[in-house]
Amino acid sequence: MRLFKTLLMILTFLLFLLAINMLFFSYLKPGTSFSPVSIEPPRNITSYNGSLQFYPNMLFNHKIITYTIENTCEKAKYNNMIQAFSILENETSGLIKFQPASREPDIFVTCNQSVQELESKQKSSYFIAGEGGAERAVSTGEFWVIEKGKILLYYPRTKECLTYHVELHELLHVFGFKHSDNRYSMMYPVSECNQVLSDDIIREILRLYNLPELADIYITNVSAVKHGIYIDFDIEIKNQGIENARNITLILSSRNKAIDTFELKDINYGEGKIMNVENVRIPITMLNLDEITFSASSESEEMSTDNNNITLSIQS
Repeated sequence: MRLFKTLLMILTFLLFLLAINMLFFSYLKPGTSFSPVSIEPPRNITSYNGSLQFYPNMLFNHKIITYTIENTCEKAKYNNMIQAFSILENETSGLIKFQPASREPDIFVTCNQSVQELESKQKSSYFIAGEGGAERAVSTGEFWVIEKGKILLYYPRTKECLTYHVELHELLHVFGFKHSDNRYSMMYPVSECNQVLSDDIIREILRLYNLPELADIYITNVSAVKHGIYIDFDIEIKNQGIENARNITLILSSRNKAIDTFELKDINYGEGKIMNVENVRIPITMLNLDEITFSASSESEEMSTDNNNITLSIQS
């Protein structure tokens, strides 16, 4: 009997241990781990279902882009930033190139931030690793020309993911790309080591930087009145390209016969000039004109000249 009780106690104890073991493993469900697990993202992902950029057609108006990395950035961040530049160069097959500059860089990279600023940033639900964007951009109507970009890197040296991901994310913000809803995208708001630079971002960069770096002037808001042997007119000429238009000339004519010429000098991209002109003398041989053509031209090469001419019917 004593032997039976002893065996029963041993069996009960073993069953107790088995139950505890099963209970413990029921909390460690398949896939759960105490260490970070890197899940490979699917290939050829898409970052965006709609617009890719903060504003349409955001770009630098040149393909060699200069940068300065401030000496407040430790070596790891410096190397990651250089790697981010290199990745974008390689992914665009050298269409875009990055070069260091000691003065007036296109992109300024800094790691300097006061304690007060950093504490205010960390009140969100996740750690803000960095910020980047176009510090100054000019709207031309067709494009947003980026003139200056800035990258500010916050993350500490103890950050788990010590790769270039934060730097490349912020660099793409400078190029105008907004956040993505795809967690595998490099542009997802929260940085993870397994995020990738998606094909749709590269295609958009290639599209924008294969555009000609030219001016594009056009005529708008034009009106004219004929009174006797004179013409009064109002006209606005704008530059919607990505380069400045040099030495613009406005010619007034009727049926290929010149009436007068006006020199407007330069119009920078995103800017325009308004002219209000009175008492333009009509040549005596053209007093019966019933239409007038306004033609604008520039010494600079243009994207298109189809929008440089407007013809108005005119009455006395």
